[in-house]
Amino acid sequence: MHASNIFYEFDNRSTKGFDYNTLPKSSINTETFPISFFSIVALFGEDCHYNIGTLYGWRSRLYISGEYSEDNNTFMLRYGGTDNRLIVARVKFISRRQGKMTELYKILKHIQKIYKTGPIVIESVTSDEMVNWCIKNGFNINSFNDYIECI
Repeated sequence: MHASNIFYEFDNRSTKGFDYNTLPKSSINTETFPISFFSIVALFGEDCHYNIGTLYGWRSRLYISGEYSEDNNTFMLRYGGTDNRLIVARVKFISRRQGKMTELYKILKHIQKIYKTGPIVIESVTSDEMVNWCIKNGFNINSFNDYIECI
């Protein structure tokens, strides 16, 4: 099974014959988009007052960006690599210090449990705020400034 197909395994939908890696980026609906990702989309949608500009799931990635009140949010999740990791490649919320990252982490933990993925990785952590969040939540830094969940 290709890495991106793992998210369809438990959706109780027929996935026989579907190659999710060849679907166009605009094919987001309840038949072509993993159900588990809808919670993430809702979180980022709420953050930008549902002014989502970009949303796609494609080739083991989920990408979301939105805008509100001259600010923007962005999120990219990749799946794979060593240990079948859930890799948060990019994350920025408009609403800060309101528990959005913790809420996202809870969603990712649920996805991790359902699909039996490897650790969650927060890639290229550069802000003090995110460093503190990672440390508080038991992540360890590696040599690439990525924080890896201790599971």
